Amino acid sequence: SANRATILKVELKMKKLSLALTFAAMFHFLSKSESFIGRFAMKNKSCRLGMSSMTSTKRKRGKSNKEMDKVLEKYEPVIGIEIHVQLLTNSKAYCSCKSLYAPNEPNSNVCPVCMGEPGALPVPNRKVIELAAKTALALNCKISDSLKWDRKNYFYPDTPKNYQITQYDNPIGSNGTVQLPFGGKVGIQRLHMEEDSAKMNHQNSESSSGSLSGSLYSLIDFNRAGIPLAEIVSEPDITSGLSAAEYGKELQRILRYIGASDGNMAEGSMRLDVNVSIREKGSNELRNKVELKNLNSFRAVQESTDHEIIRQAKWHPKVPYTIPRINFYFTKVV
Repeated sequence: SANRATILKVELKMKKLSLALTFAAMFHFLSKSESFIGRFAMKNKSCRLGMSSMTSTKRKRGKSNKEMDKVLEKYEPVIGIEIHVQLLTNSKAYCSCKSLYAPNEPNSNVCPVCMGEPGALPVPNRKVIELAAKTALALNCKISDSLKWDRKNYFYPDTPKNYQITQYDNPIGSNGTVQLPFGGKVGIQRLHMEEDSAKMNHQNSESSSGSLSGSLYSLIDFNRAGIPLAEIVSEPDITSGLSAAEYGKELQRILRYIGASDGNMAEGSMRLDVNVSIREKGSNELRNKVELKNLNSFRAVQESTDHEIIRQAKWHPKVPYTIPRINFYFTKVV
């Protein structure tokens, strides 16, 4: 037993020595490198306050940053965001098909209702209404006393019924606000329920992103058609790409916290459409907006919004109005 006690003491001393050497090595590394983290924190007061993500665009690198500073001296961006989020339900919005999107088994979770067959009657999913109302309350919205659904008619291959079941003039939630973590708030104009469209896979496309441009044909997977969506429309209270990204992040945190959506942008559970226009400082003019469609990362939100602000500023003195358009933003992978 004495030998056993001696061995345990030696092992304990070795562990303490190993821990001390580890800390010494870490301290030596930080000393030699002059503590990159420490220097960054000392040079950036906002980082010490825990506000690095809300600093001005001046901290962005590159030429575009200087262009942005010059634009903001004269112009004021006016930005509103539409966010589509898939709600976490077991079945689709208006039928009993599974809402699980299975890309490896295309067109396996479909029925006459979500395929828009003649005579098929949709039935609202109770869970969809509950999650939409829960989200509206989390966003400080006023809940409507009654519910009504509308047809949004448009013809596109990914819409099997040739219309979308949505809410038009009587959304389930309206007049809300989102408080951003580091100051400021964004108004919520409305939150309404609708259904997702099918997924189109463009084949033999010239683009590595699989876009429609140059594709020879497209395949359609209707597993996603009818999956419940909540569309959240903000007021035009956002003034930069950075604040647009921060608003999206905060909304994602809220949705995940209340269990309404997983907010997985890579898989399309959360998609952002950013509407951008600019006006001269001090002006109340609202020019035509340009919509940046289906952004699926916060980096893309920030970069594309700032790029669009600079693009519009170059054209502002030359034309009396902005031409309405829809832009798609692609990130180049090197």
